[in-house]
Amino acid sequence: MLWISKAALDSVLGANFARQDLSQTIGLLTTRPRPLSQFAPKVVAKNLIHQWPEQGRNLPFTGVASYAQGALPNTQAKAPVLPQNVTCRSGETAQVTDEEMAVFNGAGSYQLAEGEETRMLQDALDLETELATLDVLDEIELMHISGNSANTQAFAGGQTNGLIQWINAGGVVVTTGGTSSVPVAFGENFLKDAARTSMMAYASQIADTLLVPPELVPDINATVGGGSNRPIVQQVVNGPNGTTGLTGGNQVLYYQTGFSVLTVRVEPALSPAYNSAIAQPAMIGYNQGAVKHAELIKLSAEPLARIDTSVKKMVTCTYAQEHRIPQHAFLVPNVKSAIA
Repeated sequence: MLWISKAALDSVLGANFARQDLSQTIGLLTTRPRPLSQFAPKVVAKNLIHQWPEQGRNLPFTGVASYAQGALPNTQAKAPVLPQNVTCRSGETAQVTDEEMAVFNGAGSYQLAEGEETRMLQDALDLETELATLDVLDEIELMHISGNSANTQAFAGGQTNGLIQWINAGGVVVTTGGTSSVPVAFGENFLKDAARTSMMAYASQIADTLLVPPELVPDINATVGGGSNRPIVQQVVNGPNGTTGLTGGNQVLYYQTGFSVLTVRVEPALSPAYNSAIAQPAMIGYNQGAVKHAELIKLSAEPLARIDTSVKKMVTCTYAQEHRIPQHAFLVPNVKSAIA
């Protein structure tokens, strides 16, 4: 998102815009992709502790499915389990102060049309609400990646366990040789090892998405090599005589593991330059349908009663991550780019 809508004569708390500001848009200084929460299926969390059922399987060739002549076959006695995750709260308050409202009419020195001041106030509050919503959405994305319900950080609303916690607890963690202090250079074998190990767990779902931090995108693009064994065909569009219009480089949007095709998506939350909760860049593979955004209170904006010298609206969401079939997901930790 490069632009967001802007109040007609807005003044933002702490940095008031002048009345002569006639621009119709504000440029956001940063953009933050949110691939996990954007594509995650939405489900309902019915309590502060969100639970979901999972059914295990009996091991094969153990005699469970064997029975004597004339006898009754064994029952399938493996009981289902109820994995759970705690909900957390993310929210911000948007506000427009009385001083900001006074700017609209120059402390009464400007004559505004009837109802215009009310419209401008609502316009400014809508802008602040939109900015608050973007912050909350960013927080939700980060929580789905690196949330830790046992974390003692200053999160008054608590944390829900995110992908990294779930994978460390029951998924596939690739041994890269890197540490939180000394990362290892990216190697394509990390992805091959992760896919093979996950498949050998014979989980009922396998990864279809690969989350990659910006640092490692060039490395992913380099997994398609040239040469006679892996030729690359360049198509020239509108190039006269095939001599101009050539495009250098390549972009890998999908990665074929041999077991499944991973859709490659850029995830800033896996970069320590953006997310202070991780020490080194990492990659995560998971199945999009198995990781869900479970809402106890849906993301919404609600006006507040006036109790001070401002008009407010709060943006809130109470949610947890539902993570099914842990062994389908994999983590490639502590990896740096091999491209200098």
